[in-house]
Amino acid sequence: MKRLLRRTYFTKNVKRDLLWLAALAVGMVAVASIAGCEEANLSDTKRSRLIAAENIQLKKQLARCSEELTEQKQLTEKYLKEKKKFQKRASEGSEEILRIMFENFDKETLKIREENEHLKSKVEDLEKQLKELEEKSSSQTG
Repeated sequence: MKRLLRRTYFTKNVKRDLLWLAALAVGMVAVASIAGCEEANLSDTKRSRLIAAENIQLKKQLARCSEELTEQKQLTEKYLKEKKKFQKRASEGSEEILRIMFENFDKETLKIREENEHLKSKVEDLEKQLKELEEKSSSQTG
């Protein structure tokens, strides 16, 4: 029984855990009052003392559980704050990467436009030269 009481673990429902501990205390009191020969022979004052000692022990365990719960809540709050910081840093980093990518994209687009304009002018020049050559060859033949 002591081994069972030493285990401290919590679920997400703290009220249920506290009710469980209270029910355990009531069960222990009931078992102590109903239990066999030795306790049947004890006087009422001795029973009262045993029950009081068990109650004190259970209250101490409940206090330890409450302290652990408080510590767990504090740790949870701490980790949630750290999580928010990391998420903020990650989003800022993502925004910076996107900004750099778009800057590079704009630079590449500008280069391609300039190259396109240059190639258009070359094509126009070559078309003019071709036209001139065609005119020369038609005037020579005719």
